Amino acid sequence: MQNPVSPAHMAGPVNPPILAIDVGSSGIRSALVAPGETPEVLLSTPLQILRHENQIELGPYSLLRDFHRHLKRCPPEASAIAIASQRSTLCAWRPDGKLLAPIISWQDRRAAAFPVAAYAQPERIRQLSGLPPLPHFSASKMRWLLEHNAQIRAAARDGSLLWGPLPSWLLYRCGVDKPFVCDTSLAQRTQLLDIDSARWSVELMQLFGIPAAGGGQLPQILKNGMTFCELETGRGPLPVRALAGDKSAGLWQLGPDSNKLLIELGTCASISTGPWPERSKASVLDAARQDTRLDTSNGTFWIQEHTLPECGSLLRWHGLQSGKATDYDHLDPDDAARLPCTLHFEAVEGEPGFTCDCPPDIQALLVLEHIAFSIYQLIADNHVAGQCPRVYLAGGLPGRHCVGQWLADLMQKPIALVAGNFATLTGIATLAGLAPPPLCVRETFLPGPTDRTRQRYTERSRNLQSIPDKTQC
Repeated sequence: MQNPVSPAHMAGPVNPPILAIDVGSSGIRSALVAPGETPEVLLSTPLQILRHENQIELGPYSLLRDFHRHLKRCPPEASAIAIASQRSTLCAWRPDGKLLAPIISWQDRRAAAFPVAAYAQPERIRQLSGLPPLPHFSASKMRWLLEHNAQIRAAARDGSLLWGPLPSWLLYRCGVDKPFVCDTSLAQRTQLLDIDSARWSVELMQLFGIPAAGGGQLPQILKNGMTFCELETGRGPLPVRALAGDKSAGLWQLGPDSNKLLIELGTCASISTGPWPERSKASVLDAARQDTRLDTSNGTFWIQEHTLPECGSLLRWHGLQSGKATDYDHLDPDDAARLPCTLHFEAVEGEPGFTCDCPPDIQALLVLEHIAFSIYQLIADNHVAGQCPRVYLAGGLPGRHCVGQWLADLMQKPIALVAGNFATLTGIATLAGLAPPPLCVRETFLPGPTDRTRQRYTERSRNLQSIPDKTQC
């Protein structure tokens, strides 16, 4: 099931700084990360994204060319490399490194309409993988490709098919001795990893209709802090000592020393808690929750993730209607006393919308309040706030200061708004062994009187309606 690679060895102390590379959804960024210093981006290059209805792919050779460009810009003082990446993007290739199909983006939805027997056993899938059965993850994409791509079927039959997350292919193409590796956080997003044992699961392969023998080889799983491989840079070869999913790395910007709650506000509201010493054994899991395993040379950490979709889309819709697409910083959360307590959400031509006969500023406050209350409800339902002594807010959602203040009032905890431009880059460098850099706190929201806010939350929580789920995050 695994392609033999050279055994990884435990790395010694990492001397700063670290060349951190983030292969994101829309581009690649690299920065030199050192303790006590704000990273400066060395290079930023866009990804070639090919879109056609539900088909979303990445241009492989422009991506490979640009990845080499980032390596060649490596400063001489860098001591190691750390790579973060979008997690569910899938590659399929031959042992010579040649792709057998285009790179399938995590956003690709072609597998959504494809029947998979595994979807009939959602609780078993979640128990084994820690993830709900969704076409967002790679297993459904693998099954779809096996059914629809003759080259992949032929390679599977003759034993020459290699599957892996995007960073696995990049390292295979660029690394010394063609390393075929990934870490647990990336392996898990294939939805073929047994989350408890950190091994590829034959049962999950059977559930998704992927033959354990003759269905393709999967990468060797290594721990962060070890040496995954060496990459040739413009300054000579350097070891790769961290390789993880971007969400897992982003949480690590806060350091691994204590439990914390990180709320990221963007197109989706992503709520991460961790790292925990053990995986939660809760018997009832909400549909939005994902348990993530992150293995390091210092141990295994468990991260809980919850997602509320369409937050940014709802604000964009409001902006188009009101002509105030980004002008939310002037809003005052104390003006909530003037808000009506009813906001009716509806789908308008597939996009989230609402009906409300109020001035635009009041409408914006209602939308932001809906986002804040939905986040708080999810946090309260999962009983995570009381376990996290520190709460942080990040992301670029307009009006986040209103959301932050309402959450502080409801949670009765200070909430620190942190600069999020370098979260993934600093986090992946920390996983490589760098001391966590100091957080840049832009603003702290202190809890205020709760009666008015909690009363509004109580009235609204009786009939909070879900925003139409058009994206799987």
